[in-house]
Amino acid sequence: MSYRLVPCLIVALLAVAPAQTFGLTTIADYNVNFQGPVPATGWKYQWNSGGVIGNNANYTNLLFAAADNRYDSNGLPGLPDPDPAAFVLLNSTGGHPGRGSTQAGGLDRYAIAAYTVQAGQQGSLVLTNAFAHKPSTSAGNTDVEVYVNNTLIRKFDSFPAGVVAPLNMQLGNVNVGDTIYVAVGPDGSDGSDSFNLDFTVAGVGNQTKKVADYRDNFTTGTFPTGWKYQWNSGGVIGNNANYTNLLAAGSDYDVDGIPGRPGPDPGAFVFLSSTGGHPGRGSAQAGGLDRYAIASFTVTESGDYAITDSFVNSIDLAGNGGDVFIHVNSGGVLGRYFFTANGQNFNFDTFLGALNAGDTIFVGIGPDGLDGEDSFAFDFSVTQIFSVTQIFSIPEPASLSLLALAAGALGVRRRSRV
Repeated sequence: MSYRLVPCLIVALLAVAPAQTFGLTTIADYNVNFQGPVPATGWKYQWNSGGVIGNNANYTNLLFAAADNRYDSNGLPGLPDPDPAAFVLLNSTGGHPGRGSTQAGGLDRYAIAAYTVQAGQQGSLVLTNAFAHKPSTSAGNTDVEVYVNNTLIRKFDSFPAGVVAPLNMQLGNVNVGDTIYVAVGPDGSDGSDSFNLDFTVAGVGNQTKKVADYRDNFTTGTFPTGWKYQWNSGGVIGNNANYTNLLAAGSDYDVDGIPGRPGPDPGAFVFLSSTGGHPGRGSAQAGGLDRYAIASFTVTESGDYAITDSFVNSIDLAGNGGDVFIHVNSGGVLGRYFFTANGQNFNFDTFLGALNAGDTIFVGIGPDGLDGEDSFAFDFSVTQIFSVTQIFSIPEPASLSLLALAAGALGVRRRSRV
């Protein structure tokens, strides 16, 4: 059996995250994967027999003691083993460190659970459902350290008996062959230092949240929140100072808001509907400029964004073709995609980069020189992208005593081994 923090405590320990599914993928689980006489793939159970913690050249594998279903320094029944290992062990629910620096050997001797990342498991990794806990009957303090290879990720120094050390944390980008070490030591003196331990290594890529969708959000009569439907009446595409709002005309938006088309040149047939639209005149016709039908959306939250789930289909193309022109504010083109064949269907998914709240994304579809039966169907989403840092923030251990109070108030739950 092992103990885990209840979900509400885990939430309390993490920074508030955006409202989207995290989609963590379990890679390895200490409790579930524990086995003997040979550890499961990727796992090692070790102690720092050869020197200080934090240098994996100092680590030695523990040996399986079948009679006790544990790993210890010599694999034989009974403890203590010879100093400085003494009571060092790992079992399915936790373990015990070896001697402390004030005892034999002058170093704190840690029980170390190690997992090496296998092929296909690399990427942004985290520890989740992770904790170390010393029962209130234990004496002295304990130290917990987490490393990737020999890089210290997090240290909980001198946490006392009865306190839960929350080990949920970001590990960063971890490669195949890198090893994650979770080490529990005696913090100077080994004295009844049994501990409970569990953690899951999980993968999490960039997570996304759809914040807007052209077709889903389209409304008639008035623009939906965040959206405008426009055309470049005043000059070239790419400078939003040149854009004029289209006007509601029944179920569509067009240049003059009056039923029937064409409207006055150079707008002519420009319109947007719930499923697509039509550009205005081309540069070879009235006005000397390509006139675009433009859908724009203004973001309300700073972050990384992309155009996703997009497509355009040239339904009855008879002119020179058309193009999709994407920009943010007046910062220059971020994506431009040309279509030249009737019935051509393609996506224009584009990474937009970091945007600030209030920035506006513009997607314009134009005639590419000559307007000639250039109706199009299209759709796209505006998607915010969250990095692992944003969705799995590392809590600062300002007060382990506060965490202990939280653990005491909320309790812990048991999980049966599979």
